[in-house]
Amino acid sequence: MPLKRARKGSSKKTRNRVASSNIREMHKSSRFKAVARKFGKARANRMAVAAGLSAMRGGRKRKRR
Repeated sequence: MPLKRARKGSSKKTRNRVASSNIREMHKSSRFKAVARKFGKARANRMAVAAGLSAMRGGRKRKRR
């Protein structure tokens, strides 16, 4: 399941709920397992939090073709 993005102008409570959902989703991913195996669980947790917050804010912008 793709990570969610918070709507523009949404409340802090809604943004926190979306971020939390994204972090939970990242913990289920194969990327999390690979990072945890290679670098340890603490670093994988930091990666999950960073990715969850970034996606909630809008994530990276992709070029249009």
